[in-house]
Amino acid sequence: IRFRLGYQFTSTGGNATYGASEYATEFGCFDITNNIPLPVKLVNFSGTYKNQVTLLNWETENQVNFDHFEVERSSNGADFLNIASKPATAGTGKQAYQHGDNLSAVNGDVFYYRLKMIDVDGKYKHSNVILIRKTNQHIDGLSLSPNPVRNGVATVRFTSASPGTAEFRVMDLSGKIVLRQTSKVFEGTNSISIDKLDRLQPGIYTIQMQDRNTIVAAKFTVVR
Repeated sequence: IRFRLGYQFTSTGGNATYGASEYATEFGCFDITNNIPLPVKLVNFSGTYKNQVTLLNWETENQVNFDHFEVERSSNGADFLNIASKPATAGTGKQAYQHGDNLSAVNGDVFYYRLKMIDVDGKYKHSNVILIRKTNQHIDGLSLSPNPVRNGVATVRFTSASPGTAEFRVMDLSGKIVLRQTSKVFEGTNSISIDKLDRLQPGIYTIQMQDRNTIVAAKFTVVR
């Protein structure tokens, strides 16, 4: 885009010849497509382990021009492999997804899972990571890892006697609730990613979980 600001006219005298200089400014074109958010919202992401199978569950909404999910697994929390692909379900309302990962022939005890969410243009982003332990032991209370929390990524683990929903509340040292999250839970050992912990300032916090039967809590620390 070019804006003309004015002209300066000059002459050479005698048999006058005239000239003009133009003053203008120009604006180029800018590419802002990379700032457009991915057209899908991940509402929750959780996993349970039972009978040597990890069962991953997640819900989304606002699926516009969204293509598919890739389920990724890691044994060290850093190097992830694509283990499955899940096409998007049609519709812009809430959509529920599930994937089972049979670990009976996989060595190791601790596994990390995340979702790669890919739209029709190839743009993508990753979900938070959840941690699954292969041992199917009963967990008393609530366990959060890693602790201390770095980079806003943490998973809570607990045992539920029945399926349902649970509310998670994060409180600071004064008892003020700074985060809330509601997630589906399933019978057995649950692993649920706690979102938005990257918003918290470094310090000591308490996470509390309440379902229809119990209230349990655990302390954790946020560091940078």
